[in-house]
Amino acid sequence: MPSRVSVGTRAHRLLVATTALTTLLATLLTALGAAPPPAGAAPGPAYTVPAAERRAALACAGDPATSQATPVVLVHGTGVTAQENWGATYVPDLRRAGHAVCTVDLPQQSLGDVQRSAEIVAHAVRAVSRRAKGRKISLVGQSQGAFHAFFVVRVWPDLAARLDDVIGLSGVYDAGSAAIRDDCRDGCSPAFHQIAAGSRLLRLLARRPLPAGPDYTTVGTLADATITPQPAANHQPGATQVQIQDVCPGRRSPVPDTDHVLMAGDAVAHALVRDALRHPGPARRTRVPASTCLLPVFAGVDLLGFALSLPTMLTRERPETASEPRVRCFLRPGCTDLRERGRVVRSVDVRRGPRAAVLRLVVQAPGAVRVSVGGRHRVHRVARGTTTVRVPVPPGGAARVRLQGRPDGFARWVTERVLRVPRATANVSMSRISTR
Repeated sequence: MPSRVSVGTRAHRLLVATTALTTLLATLLTALGAAPPPAGAAPGPAYTVPAAERRAALACAGDPATSQATPVVLVHGTGVTAQENWGATYVPDLRRAGHAVCTVDLPQQSLGDVQRSAEIVAHAVRAVSRRAKGRKISLVGQSQGAFHAFFVVRVWPDLAARLDDVIGLSGVYDAGSAAIRDDCRDGCSPAFHQIAAGSRLLRLLARRPLPAGPDYTTVGTLADATITPQPAANHQPGATQVQIQDVCPGRRSPVPDTDHVLMAGDAVAHALVRDALRHPGPARRTRVPASTCLLPVFAGVDLLGFALSLPTMLTRERPETASEPRVRCFLRPGCTDLRERGRVVRSVDVRRGPRAAVLRLVVQAPGAVRVSVGGRHRVHRVARGTTTVRVPVPPGGAARVRLQGRPDGFARWVTERVLRVPRATANVSMSRISTR
């Protein structure tokens, strides 16, 4: 550590030189108008899960940048690990099909607060997308994992543009589960409170439509006794809904009361997932061969490995609480916490003219901006990307401009920048404008 290096040593001189170089580079970047965006500028809510924990939760097989087929992120269900959910089923199958496959392990086997688990999923999508170097990736989840796949695209605005397909297997969506609600009357795990029918979290989430971009597919079974009632519980507005009975009427698991759990190995569900991944658009049941109905599980499923993991899954200790965890600010329409809900505008450049200032905005979250100067304000609807806004300013003198943002899904304005535009007519970057 630097505090242990004596003055005059080679290590100390290197440390001093490095510090000086860093300072010089920072000064040059500021002078060139290339200063980094302000703290908390990432789109959507800031992470609360430590970075080391987020990184440790992600594991990948294959290279997302070079894999033959679309990279896939798999999100496991409640009360299991990624290995228990996917290790005997989709991981080896998708690898054989040429996909790079990444999995996430959610905290407490996803029995805890889903809002915390969602951060792990959002981080995984961003991390795998970066590794894919511009390629779109796909997101597949089962049960609560499906919930997370449809949750994160509505909370973190940059994720939808990174995704090709979002697919849920026996998932829980905005309607929640009536069966879970009934089971929670005497207490249950925090996650179950949150995905139960009528939970406050689901009511608030349902106000946010799925963003355009990915193809959305929900695959369910009428025989599901965990996510009920079916088929209503398998419906998510904006997604294509398919029940495996649409392909094979009357289909049920050969093992009673396991239809929900065994969807991870079901041959028809698998065919629908693979159909969505292979073709543009969501899954289409008409492309699934009728012969698939003869198979209880798809080829390559490690039945022995899955069976050996069942005792651990069924006997795992489950924490219980009496009520639903508090809904975080980023889901409440009245949230005014800039760090919790995220900024609309990532950065601003200003050009000052004789009668107007031109603001060049880099927008990271769809919504609206309100620009105020001299007691007057104008509202502009903005989408992700770069946009230009003209602001009338008093001729000659300096102007104070307040920039407020309101992302889609929120009701209140929050001040994101306060700018003092000087008299100069040349380009002035954010680094040269006082902010508060």
